[in-house]
Amino acid sequence: MIALWPNASDLAALLDVEAVTVRAWRRRGIPARYWAAVAEAARFSGRPVDERLLAELGSLRRYRHA
Repeated sequence: MIALWPNASDLAALLDVEAVTVRAWRRRGIPARYWAAVAEAARFSGRPVDERLLAELGSLRRYRHA
């Protein structure tokens, strides 16, 4: 998901978080509290991401780690 942006810093700037935070999401997944903001950043940037997709990916991630 994060790879849809040129780099973590670009997404971080849109979300007003540190780039290190976004880079950590590559390992841990994007926290649910940021899904709406990531979906909005994606819409703003013309990327094919919405909250439904983020929720599905989050549930897959939890399933893999269970």
